[in-house]
Amino acid sequence: MGVKERKLREFKKREEEIINVAYELLTKLEPLQMTMEMIAERAEIGRGTIYKHFSSKDEIYARLIINRRSYFLKTLQNLKNTDNTTLKDIIEAYIEYAANDTEAYSVHKKCLNHYLKSNINENLVLIMQEQENQKIELIEFIMKKVLKELDLEPLNIKYLIYAGWGMLRGAMDFMLENQNSLIEDKKLFTEAIEQIFLKGIL
Repeated sequence: MGVKERKLREFKKREEEIINVAYELLTKLEPLQMTMEMIAERAEIGRGTIYKHFSSKDEIYARLIINRRSYFLKTLQNLKNTDNTTLKDIIEAYIEYAANDTEAYSVHKKCLNHYLKSNINENLVLIMQEQENQKIELIEFIMKKVLKELDLEPLNIKYLIYAGWGMLRGAMDFMLENQNSLIEDKKLFTEAIEQIFLKGIL
């Protein structure tokens, strides 16, 4: 390995360490409480070193958002590639994503609620936008397939999809915000969401 390759590898390794330290801090702190000094101290590097990787805390938030979204996009892609995906499958997949790692879900929400787009570089903005577009496309594809099998023809299927997805996210957020992080009966919770969604359609 040449000097250039070694330095690049070390740079990336240090960058990942900064991200991991920020994540750990955000499991216990609110974004406004976390400082670059805290990250530097925990990572055992100089504060100036952080700025060689990230120009602001917002760029760290952005990287954490991108990492978490990548994980969820894989889940959606798997649902898309499944022949007989049902509405229940979609609901269960989101419950697994949110409730099986409540720390990661909480950190993701914190970052989403506090990052400033104007404080992150164009490359990160582009990645985040591409991920968001991909997420919407996957959700629409999966939901249209499910609704077609139900033989439903709503006036505007896109609004129905957004409303249903928003309801699912809102239900999970409400439970986690009220510290009910462990759903006692995932089957009943899934069926409740499914019934509300279908009754709304029908």
